[in-house]
Amino acid sequence: MPPISGAIGSEMGDSGGRVGKHAPGLSASTVGRLKESWQQDYDLWCRRSLAGRRYVYIWADGIHSNIRLGEDDRVCMLVVMGATLDGTKELIAVESGYRESTISWKSVLSRIIPADRMPPF
Repeated sequence: MPPISGAIGSEMGDSGGRVGKHAPGLSASTVGRLKESWQQDYDLWCRRSLAGRRYVYIWADGIHSNIRLGEDDRVCMLVVMGATLDGTKELIAVESGYRESTISWKSVLSRIIPADRMPPF
């Protein structure tokens, strides 16, 4: 996750510790609590069981943006989607990765594919 706390206060043109003039009352501590809550929700979602889920089609893609996170401008979101038999699309995984490197994709796929069914890389 990007370091949000660095964007609070003076960088947003507000010396009162708020996130800009369009978010009155949204203090750095509130943003910190929200970020922590969102991270916990994401961690739980990543650990959910996919046992019993049946997908007839799975696709994966890397989503690149112009947002720079620190010194490394080659970060992208690695996304895995699945379609069920009735055509419902489900988000299976989403993680940040280093471009679309083999190591990054292996990390994502190892979380969702049982080890005995993992293809060789």
